Amino acid sequence: MKYRNIIFVISFLLQLPSVYGQSINYKNFRVQDGLPSDEVYDLEVDSLNRIWITTDRGVAVYDGNGFKIYTTDDGLADNTNFEIFKDSNNRMWFNGFSSAISYYENGAFHEYEYNDVIKNYVVEYEGYFISEIRQTSDSKFTFSPFHNKSAIQIISIDNHEPIIERIPVKMGNNFKITDSSYHLIKEQKVHFALRSLTLRSNVLIEELPLIINTNNEKKYLYKTPFSVITKDEQYNITSEYTFDVSIENLYLDKSKNLWVCTSAGVYYFKEGILEQKPTKYFGDYRISSIKEDLNSNYWISTNQNGIFLIPNFSIKKLETANVKELENRNYVSVKRMTNHLLFGSNKSMIMYLDKDLNKYSHFIDLDNQSVQVKNFNPSINPNELNIGEYLQISDSEHSLKFNYIKNPLGKVLGLKNLLLDNGEILYFSRSGMRVLDRNLKDTTFFDAWHKSLTKEAITKVTNYIQDRNETIWFYSLDGLYIIKNYNYDTPIEIKYNNKSLGRISDIKFDSKNNIWLSSIGNGIYYINDESIINITTNDGLKSNLLHDIILENDSTIWVGGNKGIDRIIIDPNDVPNSPVEIKNLNESHGINSNYIHAIELWNNYLWAVTNEGICYFDPALMDYPCSSSKTYISNIIIDETKANQNSLPDLRSKRNDIIIEFNNAANNNLDNNGYKYRLVKDNEEEASNWVETNSKTISYSDLSYGDYTFEVTSKNTCGEWNTDCSNMTFVVDPRFNETFLFKVLLALLTLLCAYLVILFQRRRIKLEEAKKRELNEAKLKMQVAELDALRNQINPHFVFNALNSIQNFIFKNDPVSANYYVTKLSKLLRNSLQYTKLDFISLDKEIDFLKNYIELEMMRFPDRFTYKINIDSDILTDEVMIPSLLLQPIVENSIKHGFKHLEANGILEINIDKKGADLLKLVVKDNGRGIDDTSVIRLNEEHKSIGEDIVKNRIELLNKSEFGNRAKINIENKPQKGVGYRVIIELPIKLES
Repeated sequence: MKYRNIIFVISFLLQLPSVYGQSINYKNFRVQDGLPSDEVYDLEVDSLNRIWITTDRGVAVYDGNGFKIYTTDDGLADNTNFEIFKDSNNRMWFNGFSSAISYYENGAFHEYEYNDVIKNYVVEYEGYFISEIRQTSDSKFTFSPFHNKSAIQIISIDNHEPIIERIPVKMGNNFKITDSSYHLIKEQKVHFALRSLTLRSNVLIEELPLIINTNNEKKYLYKTPFSVITKDEQYNITSEYTFDVSIENLYLDKSKNLWVCTSAGVYYFKEGILEQKPTKYFGDYRISSIKEDLNSNYWISTNQNGIFLIPNFSIKKLETANVKELENRNYVSVKRMTNHLLFGSNKSMIMYLDKDLNKYSHFIDLDNQSVQVKNFNPSINPNELNIGEYLQISDSEHSLKFNYIKNPLGKVLGLKNLLLDNGEILYFSRSGMRVLDRNLKDTTFFDAWHKSLTKEAITKVTNYIQDRNETIWFYSLDGLYIIKNYNYDTPIEIKYNNKSLGRISDIKFDSKNNIWLSSIGNGIYYINDESIINITTNDGLKSNLLHDIILENDSTIWVGGNKGIDRIIIDPNDVPNSPVEIKNLNESHGINSNYIHAIELWNNYLWAVTNEGICYFDPALMDYPCSSSKTYISNIIIDETKANQNSLPDLRSKRNDIIIEFNNAANNNLDNNGYKYRLVKDNEEEASNWVETNSKTISYSDLSYGDYTFEVTSKNTCGEWNTDCSNMTFVVDPRFNETFLFKVLLALLTLLCAYLVILFQRRRIKLEEAKKRELNEAKLKMQVAELDALRNQINPHFVFNALNSIQNFIFKNDPVSANYYVTKLSKLLRNSLQYTKLDFISLDKEIDFLKNYIELEMMRFPDRFTYKINIDSDILTDEVMIPSLLLQPIVENSIKHGFKHLEANGILEINIDKKGADLLKLVVKDNGRGIDDTSVIRLNEEHKSIGEDIVKNRIELLNKSEFGNRAKINIENKPQKGVGYRVIIELPIKLES
């Protein structure tokens, strides 16, 4: 856009940044991190510690978790906005490139209602856009256009009446202004600012002042395009600092330190004193703005490189690039001497500093072996240190001396050694524990299987130290041991609660010879003559995994671990059952890394060796104030729909799902449950318990009806709970069945139902009586049918024919057949008499009866017919019950009538199968001649079969009394090519109870 290019020229925005080495820790946010653009114009911090950012492609908000982008689609008047102004009501104002003003209030963007008046004014006076938004002491808003006329124009909005003021200005190198403009500043107290610009080569417009109170003297700070000046209350210039680059912005932080944003970096003036030399940061970046948030973090915006987050300018990184030998070294230890500070690397290198922080290096030559310089062991001489069993370091005011003592054994046996107060040298190697005398000769040797120490305890020793009582303390990966009075034969393990202390990482002695230990996994141990005290995360430590410990004095202990640096303050006159204070410093405060290898106090700084290099700072930095901001509710979702926080709908009882999302931009670096919340129903606070969590999303479902209040708060930067809670209220309406109206209707309905039940009961009794009568009639008919069946099951004609057959066997002198026939007949008659008394018999008894009957008939009519009985194998014949002797009349009908005119080849077939899961299918069929009209007429009446009618009658009665109309009978005449007879019966399966 050509207009944007014009603005860049006017504002000196056309410089190319380059990479600039920093001595501070920072994080750079750019487009790939979520910013809408790397071209950032201004920053502002709201009351919730959210960072507001204006760019040429929308407004961004950083809430500690990430960026949210707002554009014209969200209500902004313009996507390109320059300055951000926070008014007295915490509304955020934005001046758009198109001269349109927007503001953010109650979770939404709004266009300013007088945008048309402002735009017309800017166009009339050949301006570009509104460059400044300010609010007067009487809550009026003033808008200053960016233009190239030699006068100050102000649009003032008061009680919905726009007022335009033009103030003539006479300005030159003496920075004088007219009485009218001074009157506007002095008497009306209009606190707004005009962006600096060059009108002509020697005519400047300066920005209205920032105010600093120093030693009860009020000073006014002004900026010109290339200078910053201070004036007293009489408007006399008291100091001036001129830059060789253009000034973009001024900022006073909470400590009244002055930050000057320029086209080539940001300059820092402590307490706003221009007479001192400023400190410069980010020298190759065009800095557009700088702000300090509620956690004392600094945010810097640039015109082409996004924004920078600097947790603390007071924490410095130790740069090693200027010493070639020190590059690409990973440092793991640090040790102070009187005049030097030593750092040990994991690659055979020692770096050391003098008191002016000049850096030097020394390479350790251990027979070409790569050595990790983890431990600097003290010597008898306080100005000496030992590394390994043969390297000695001596400290002098001007230099360090490295003395190599010849190894008496001719090879390196280990680097873990200690020069004892009696002049002997104690060290451990893989082969055992050795003691050398003053002449470096072995006096004592204990192999790895020494009776008092296991092999693992010897080989895992990490370091030793000797206290003022000449007690030797050595610690391994397995615990802590002591040797008293140089009695090497009897090392003693120190235990806590009858358990090993675990892996000890460091040990220090205070002035009273009490012991302080750091451990990897168990926090801190404090050992005196009477007891052992354990300090862990339960007492306020950030972590129990600690790598190093140092004592500043008997009341101040520093430890470094895997979650930063902890400072513990105790009462030296009291056993530290609980520390007075524990504070933590970590990456969020500006140190290189949370993983601390080692720490040391030297030259008025605390030095930390981290995974990401070395940093140092003034220990007083640990006295940072605890800051906090209010936790805010960021989102409410009801039944999967986002709700307006200012007008929540009433929810339905037992049919509601509500999700509440909250955040606190000031505590994102806290762990161990940084939030707590509760849901209070009907103001019953005693019934509501706080719930601690790390989650920022809480969901509820199926809430009962009532008035609810959701409350949430969080910890401050020191881990203490904020008392200022955020809350939201909502109502869950009762269901209709929970209302008074429903209860009245329910009572009426109950009475009605009682009346209907009485009527129904009377009708039911009448129906039951009618059914009983019907059942009695059915039973009577059943008895009659049973009698008829009995008379017709084995009729006299059959008995007469059976006796004739027996007589015939006798005449033929065949007593065997006659005897067999008599036996069969007697069994058949006995079963017939027995079964006719029963309603149901098992299927196997029915089949057995039919077989007896059929076999007797086959003896009477040899070779006339054969029979088959087929039963499905899935049917349990001894458990399935059927009406007694149901099939005999049908079988008799087939033999007597179907095969009457056949001499041979008659076939009688009985098939029994299951139909579905609960029906029994019975089929009786033959290949006889069937029944036709002529055959019926020709039959004698005495031979006419009534078996079908008997069976049909029984099934009909059983349907009424037993089977509920599910039993069926179907008769098919001549189903097989004009011959045969088939009867199909379906019965519900009835099992023996």
